[in-house]
Amino acid sequence: SASINTLVAISMDRCLAICYPLKCQLSTRSVRKILLVIWTFSVAITFPWALYFTLQPIHPSIPGVT
Repeated sequence: SASINTLVAISMDRCLAICYPLKCQLSTRSVRKILLVIWTFSVAITFPWALYFTLQPIHPSIPGVT
């Protein structure tokens, strides 16, 4: 989720840079804020899944289980 959203943000930045080449570019501070929002959003979305699902042990001694 975070990687997809980061790629979307990069694509939007490149699109704006092509469409409006004489406008100000994003500052480092703005980029950090955008990335913080993206990662916070991604963690907030995936955190409930981490609570919902549990790991099930696989018993290799059972025949036919790979």
